[in-house]
Amino acid sequence: MRKLSLKCLGPPEARHGGRPVRFRARKALALLAYLAAVGGRRRRGEIIELLWPGSDEAHGRAALRSALSSLRKALEESAEPSENPISLPTATTWVSRPAPAWSSTSIP
Repeated sequence: MRKLSLKCLGPPEARHGGRPVRFRARKALALLAYLAAVGGRRRRGEIIELLWPGSDEAHGRAALRSALSSLRKALEESAEPSENPISLPTATTWVSRPAPAWSSTSIP
């Protein structure tokens, strides 16, 4: 599996195996950045409230499904044709991340 890297200082940018990942929706990139920053499992309601504040449950869930679909497609398109793309689960969204080499904030 190729490395997925995310740059969040300055304009956000994602690379998959060194190739840029092109996002059709800015919320998909925001979702990826959030999941990478917090790591672990996140509740759908928590993500919906962050990215679509004030949205009712039905609209929030639809927006999250759309963002996850957009994220999945962007990662698939950035993959080499012979590779298996990164898989994002739909029921629970999580990202595993290594410990940072340095951090300006404390992570609980």
